[in-house]
Amino acid sequence: MESVLPWIPPAIRRLLLADPLFAAAVPGGRVSTRAPGDVTTPFVTIQLPTPLGAMGGGGYKPLVQVDAWSATVGGDDPEGVVWRIAMTAKNTLERARNVPYQSMHYSCRVLDAGPLPPDTSRGTSSPLYRAMVRVEMTVHNT
Repeated sequence: MESVLPWIPPAIRRLLLADPLFAAAVPGGRVSTRAPGDVTTPFVTIQLPTPLGAMGGGGYKPLVQVDAWSATVGGDDPEGVVWRIAMTAKNTLERARNVPYQSMHYSCRVLDAGPLPPDTSRGTSSPLYRAMVRVEMTVHNT
Protein backbone atom coordinates (compact mmCIF):
# COMPACT_ATOMS: atom_id res chain seq x y z
CA MET A 1 0.00 0.00 0.00
CA GLU A 2 1.33 3.43 -0.97
CA SER A 3 1.59 6.05 1.77
CA VAL A 4 0.23 9.57 1.46
CA LEU A 5 2.77 12.36 1.05
CA PRO A 6 2.59 14.59 4.16
CA TRP A 7 1.88 18.32 3.91
CA ILE A 8 5.41 19.75 3.67
CA PRO A 9 5.27 23.16 5.48
CA PRO A 10 5.02 21.59 8.97
CA ALA A 11 8.19 19.60 8.26
CA ILE A 12 10.04 22.82 7.40
CA ARG A 13 8.55 24.58 10.43
CA ARG A 14 9.72 21.80 12.74
CA LEU A 15 13.23 21.85 11.22
CA LEU A 16 13.56 25.63 11.54
CA LEU A 17 12.24 25.86 15.10
CA ALA A 18 14.59 23.05 16.20
CA ASP A 19 17.49 25.41 15.46
CA PRO A 20 18.05 27.53 18.60
CA LEU A 21 19.36 30.50 16.61
CA PHE A 22 16.31 30.52 14.36
CA ALA A 23 13.91 30.02 17.28
CA ALA A 24 15.48 32.96 19.13
CA ALA A 25 15.12 35.19 16.06
CA VAL A 26 11.37 34.50 15.66
CA PRO A 27 9.62 35.34 18.95
CA GLY A 28 6.91 32.90 19.95
CA GLY A 29 7.66 30.49 17.10
CA ARG A 30 5.52 32.54 14.72
CA VAL A 31 6.08 30.30 11.68
CA SER A 32 3.10 29.31 9.54
CA THR A 33 1.70 29.23 6.03
CA ARG A 34 -0.23 32.41 6.86
CA ALA A 35 0.52 35.78 8.39
CA PRO A 36 -0.66 36.19 11.98
CA GLY A 37 -3.50 38.55 12.92
CA ASP A 38 -1.07 40.97 14.54
CA VAL A 39 2.28 41.97 13.15
CA THR A 40 3.87 43.45 16.24
CA THR A 41 6.82 41.01 16.18
CA PRO A 42 8.66 39.32 13.31
CA PHE A 43 7.08 36.25 11.75
CA VAL A 44 7.83 33.73 9.01
CA THR A 45 5.66 32.23 6.29
CA ILE A 46 6.33 28.97 4.44
CA GLN A 47 4.93 28.52 0.94
CA LEU A 48 5.05 25.93 -1.83
CA PRO A 49 4.99 28.27 -4.85
CA THR A 50 5.09 25.55 -7.54
CA PRO A 51 3.65 22.08 -8.19
CA LEU A 52 5.48 19.22 -6.47
CA GLY A 53 7.43 17.94 -9.49
CA ALA A 54 7.15 14.14 -9.14
CA MET A 55 10.39 12.21 -9.79
CA GLY A 56 8.69 8.83 -9.87
CA GLY A 57 9.15 5.99 -7.41
CA GLY A 58 7.71 8.04 -4.55
CA GLY A 59 10.13 10.97 -5.01
CA TYR A 60 9.30 14.65 -5.35
CA LYS A 61 11.22 17.92 -5.90
CA PRO A 62 9.08 20.70 -4.41
CA LEU A 63 10.22 24.30 -4.29
CA VAL A 64 9.74 25.86 -0.84
CA GLN A 65 9.88 29.57 -0.07
CA VAL A 66 10.48 30.82 3.47
CA ASP A 67 9.69 34.52 3.96
CA ALA A 68 10.75 36.54 7.01
CA TRP A 69 8.51 39.54 7.76
CA SER A 70 8.73 42.45 10.16
CA ALA A 71 7.08 45.80 10.69
CA THR A 72 8.95 48.71 12.17
CA VAL A 73 8.95 47.80 15.86
CA GLY A 74 11.02 49.57 18.47
CA GLY A 75 14.48 50.75 17.49
CA ASP A 76 15.54 47.75 15.38
CA ASP A 77 16.01 48.17 11.65
CA PRO A 78 13.26 45.89 10.24
CA GLU A 79 15.22 45.24 7.05
CA GLY A 80 18.13 43.99 9.14
CA VAL A 81 15.79 41.89 11.27
CA VAL A 82 14.26 40.07 8.28
CA TRP A 83 17.68 39.66 6.69
CA ARG A 84 19.06 37.94 9.81
CA ILE A 85 16.01 35.66 10.06
CA ALA A 86 16.18 34.70 6.37
CA MET A 87 19.92 34.00 6.55
CA THR A 88 19.46 31.90 9.70
CA ALA A 89 16.73 29.94 7.88
CA LYS A 90 19.06 29.55 4.88
CA ASN A 91 21.84 28.15 7.06
CA THR A 92 19.45 25.71 8.75
CA LEU A 93 17.88 24.54 5.49
CA GLU A 94 21.17 24.02 3.66
CA ARG A 95 22.27 21.60 6.42
CA ALA A 96 19.09 19.49 6.05
CA ARG A 97 20.11 16.06 4.77
CA ASN A 98 17.90 12.98 4.85
CA VAL A 99 15.63 14.44 7.55
CA PRO A 100 12.80 12.09 8.60
CA TYR A 101 9.26 13.44 8.87
CA GLN A 102 6.15 11.25 9.08
CA SER A 103 6.27 8.98 5.99
CA MET A 104 9.05 10.85 4.18
CA HIS A 105 12.73 11.76 4.26
CA TYR A 106 13.95 15.00 2.74
CA SER A 107 17.02 17.05 1.93
CA CYS A 108 17.22 20.72 0.91
CA ARG A 109 19.29 22.62 -1.62
CA VAL A 110 19.30 26.41 -1.33
CA LEU A 111 18.50 28.08 -4.67
CA ASP A 112 18.54 31.76 -3.73
CA ALA A 113 17.93 34.23 -0.96
CA GLY A 114 17.58 37.96 -0.59
CA PRO A 115 15.48 40.96 0.30
CA LEU A 116 12.12 41.59 -1.34
CA PRO A 117 10.25 44.88 -1.76
CA PRO A 118 8.24 45.95 1.31
CA ASP A 119 4.55 45.05 1.41
CA THR A 120 2.63 48.32 1.63
CA SER A 121 -0.88 46.83 1.48
CA ARG A 122 -1.49 48.12 5.04
CA GLY A 123 -0.58 51.62 3.85
CA THR A 124 2.67 53.32 2.96
CA SER A 125 3.18 54.43 6.56
CA SER A 126 2.99 50.81 7.87
CA PRO A 127 5.13 48.67 5.55
CA LEU A 128 6.03 45.07 6.23
CA TYR A 129 9.65 44.39 5.36
CA ARG A 130 10.51 41.04 3.88
CA ALA A 131 13.42 38.77 2.95
CA MET A 132 13.23 35.26 1.58
CA VAL A 133 15.10 32.05 0.97
CA ARG A 134 14.03 29.44 -1.57
CA VAL A 135 15.06 25.80 -1.47
CA GLU A 136 14.49 22.81 -3.66
CA MET A 137 13.61 19.82 -1.55
CA THR A 138 14.28 16.25 -2.55
CA VAL A 139 11.53 14.26 -0.89
CA HIS A 140 11.27 10.49 -0.78
CA ASN A 141 7.95 9.18 0.47
CA THR A 142 8.17 5.74 1.99
